Amino acid sequence: MKRILFRQVLLVAFVLVMSACEEGSDRPVEEAAKTRTVTQQTTSTSKPNILFVLTDDMRTSDLRYMPKTKNLLAGGGVKFTNAFVTRSLCCPSRATILRGQYSHNHQVWGTWPPLGGFEKFRRLGRERSTIATWLNNAGYETILIGKYLNGYDDTTYVPPGWDHWHGYLGEYSATYQINEDGRVATYDRSRIHDTDLFADKATHFIRNSASGAPFFMYLATNAPHTPAYVADRHKGMFSNEPLPKPPSFNEADVSDKPAWVRNKPRLTSDYVGYLTFLYRQRLGALQSVDEMVGRLVSALRDTGELSNTYIVFTSDNGYYLGEHRLEAKASAYEEAIHVPLLVRGPGVPQGVTRSQIALNNDLAPTFASWAGVTSPAFVDGRPLSPLLSASQPASWRTALLVEHRRSANEGVYTVDKPDYDAVRTSQYLYVEYKTGERELYDLSTDPYELTSLHASASPALLSDLKARLDALKSCASAECKTAEDGG
Repeated sequence: MKRILFRQVLLVAFVLVMSACEEGSDRPVEEAAKTRTVTQQTTSTSKPNILFVLTDDMRTSDLRYMPKTKNLLAGGGVKFTNAFVTRSLCCPSRATILRGQYSHNHQVWGTWPPLGGFEKFRRLGRERSTIATWLNNAGYETILIGKYLNGYDDTTYVPPGWDHWHGYLGEYSATYQINEDGRVATYDRSRIHDTDLFADKATHFIRNSASGAPFFMYLATNAPHTPAYVADRHKGMFSNEPLPKPPSFNEADVSDKPAWVRNKPRLTSDYVGYLTFLYRQRLGALQSVDEMVGRLVSALRDTGELSNTYIVFTSDNGYYLGEHRLEAKASAYEEAIHVPLLVRGPGVPQGVTRSQIALNNDLAPTFASWAGVTSPAFVDGRPLSPLLSASQPASWRTALLVEHRRSANEGVYTVDKPDYDAVRTSQYLYVEYKTGERELYDLSTDPYELTSLHASASPALLSDLKARLDALKSCASAECKTAEDGG
């Protein structure tokens, strides 16, 4: 409800005042610790550090506006062009990242109870076995900085497996709170932007942990999630940036789509204005993230740890900005399930792309493989390591499952969609809704998903896609890998 009210207020403000971005001169707070001189170099036999950067609601196209991230991570490593989330909603996706499972296996379907949120993740005992506990048990020093799970609020509770905890509490406002190892601290966003605070904490940790135990850092920003707070130094940077309007933007003919899309009116000019404003805010908010990436790489280089550190950058889901008349996420179209994914580190080739399908399910088992840890049997994903060498595997997964279950306690953009299961292959997106409706898009000829072929496709194609979907939506562990591979 808070997000809906904020959006309404922001829309009114935009219509009344077109130049909504105010200028400011505040600079980020300097790091708490000075650079420490390191004389002992990391040896090639030591376990690697793992630095995981997770943004919130970031689109793949947003990378174009992040030069440091592009140069240091994509240019210094591998860029995945077909990276996806299997549930395009914050909390379920983060549960998947922590455990390497599809939503139908970890059972966190939404952002709030009863179907989801921090409360359900904890109540189901999922925290007892996550990537944090696996690596911590293997001797890694673990630290979380930033957003954990939706509903984590007003608490000093620290989940198992974390040696250091700086968990963001609650929603987004002018003042914000962090649970710092069991003590709640309050910050004023006008004095320090939350991304800058996270960067300070992360670089301080790196500079004071060099040559110690290997570390695993989970660094999760709020940016560019609505309301997309922009640091003062970045306000106005994108005041003339046009809103992207691909062929699917404010789609005129939705007669082939399910009722929940057909029932949406075309976007008004005022609402397009709001989306333009939001888009510019999002790009501005990401500038702090881009600077943070630069600071992290510098800290790792200064301490002699860069060559022994894997850095992974991705988002919990994508985001709509008017495509198919939609805003936000939670459906199976490309803009919501497609995410950026960049990886650099020991042995990773530099400046190359990989087109194989990578999932948020794969992150936990990938981190485990780098640490020399065997993933638990319940894990559905697979390590990405075979795609991070000069030679590529002869075969890889050819499909993934996208899932959705709605709850009355979720946002409008989630409640308005009936339950669905979808299979996304390298060529097709096939969706089955609980209502009996279906969608089918040939992405090779219709990348913007404008014309559903469900009524005209050959029975053989529909039968094949349905069989793959049926195998995926009930799979677990090794069965998921077999179903994804088409076996």
